[in-house]
Amino acid sequence: MNFVRIILLDHNGILVALTVCVSMLLIVIIAKCFGGLLPMAAKKVGIDPALMSGPMMASLTDMVSLGTYFVMAKYFLNL
Repeated sequence: MNFVRIILLDHNGILVALTVCVSMLLIVIIAKCFGGLLPMAAKKVGIDPALMSGPMMASLTDMVSLGTYFVMAKYFLNL
């Protein structure tokens, strides 16, 4: 749906829509993996898993999300 919205309502090209949609898909997958793995890793190390759900989790997800978006933009848009 977002792909069609970007093309029809925002009047952007197919490559911009593809960049945004693929980035969103990868970001959700990566964030879910981090959300599941980091608390388990913390428990394994002996740290309270609840500590991983706060600012550290949000910061890691934001950094990876921005990097993913830039990599997709470089790949699809040749930037």
